[in-house]
Amino acid sequence: MKSLKLVIQPTGGGEHYLPVAHTCFNLLDLPKYSSWETLQNKLLQAIDHNQGFKLA
Repeated sequence: MKSLKLVIQPTGGGEHYLPVAHTCFNLLDLPKYSSWETLQNKLLQAIDHNQGFKLA
């Protein structure tokens, strides 16, 4: 793989929502968090608790 372009799209919801990846579109829905620490924790939580490929 030479490169991967990923679009990061801000979404609403804030602190209570996890990031959502749309792998077919190389799109990451990323809520606006209040700190980098919260962003890091939410990203790691989403990665650690993934369910694999599913239709939403």
